[in-house]
Amino acid sequence: MLEDSIEVVEDVQLPDLPYGAVAGMIIAAEGASAFDDLLKDGRLSQLTAPEDRTGGYPALAISASDYLRALRARRPMQKALDAFLKQFDVLAVPTRTTVANPIDKPFREGWPGITGGANVIGPTNVVGVPGVSVPNGFGVQGLPTGLSFTTRAFDEAKLVTLSRLYQSRTDWHTRRPPIA
Repeated sequence: MLEDSIEVVEDVQLPDLPYGAVAGMIIAAEGASAFDDLLKDGRLSQLTAPEDRTGGYPALAISASDYLRALRARRPMQKALDAFLKQFDVLAVPTRTTVANPIDKPFREGWPGITGGANVIGPTNVVGVPGVSVPNGFGVQGLPTGLSFTTRAFDEAKLVTLSRLYQSRTDWHTRRPPIA
């Protein structure tokens, strides 16, 4: 059986690289480009969320050389993360360090002061490796939690197989949180 062949390794550390800074630079520059018209003609001030009315403007100041440096930093990060992931069939971590955000609160106010925990989504996104999140329970206030599986580039079939297997043995994906 599958369970007999599973070896679990706990508390592994991703290679210590500036994933957040690189991802932030790339996302900000590409976002400013994608929303160029909205930023330059003043329609940004018409967005409904107050924090979004000014959020895109700083990205207009990102230089092409800073953006290109961030893109170049991806390659060594890809190599380092691939060497790390090569040790495992799959990396399984909580999708977030909290339960889902309460529907009646802005995202940033959902769970103030809670930081740390698994930080895999950002690093894997910036280097382009596949990942999937599946429901895996409910926690505080009956809000859902998720479990993320990540593997090496081009191993998407492994993730789909594992996710389907997990969901065939649990029913979390069929449950819904209570309506407040």
